[in-house]
Amino acid sequence: MSKEVTARLNTVLLDSITDGPGVNLVLVFQGCKFNCKNCHNPGTHDLNGGRECRLEPLLKMRTASTTGITLSGGEPTLQLDAVKWVARRAHELGLTVTLYTGNTLDRFKEIVPDYAVYFDYVKVGPYIEELRSSAIPYYGSSNQELYEVKKDGSLVPWRDNGLLDV
Repeated sequence: MSKEVTARLNTVLLDSITDGPGVNLVLVFQGCKFNCKNCHNPGTHDLNGGRECRLEPLLKMRTASTTGITLSGGEPTLQLDAVKWVARRAHELGLTVTLYTGNTLDRFKEIVPDYAVYFDYVKVGPYIEELRSSAIPYYGSSNQELYEVKKDGSLVPWRDNGLLDV
């Protein structure tokens, strides 16, 4: 019998329209080492906070409206095995997968070189309070970038995909 996959999570949100493209089930991972000044989710920083959760039952919480899953945090890449498991399972269910990470794009590519297998969208960059902006959906600060991930691994900035006139 295989071991059940778990992750340390802070929160689960149903049918969010503010956490990436689509209507998403959001898994907010616990633990972050970035500690960005005035972070939106400071309660997610403690590596020992939140609670250990079985992931398969959480995927069953999706509704008829759910089109994707967003993996947010905290810093999801600190629990990369669980992140990859959720992404594979979400794709099996026909859902898109969006990852939010505080890593720079280069660092993200080092941590997850096979990212195109797992993610449809990835938002990279730490939150920088001095660059705070609410002008573009899904962005916390203007240094961050949300990319659509193409199957060949190319990344298209989401704000340049023709959906926004920014």
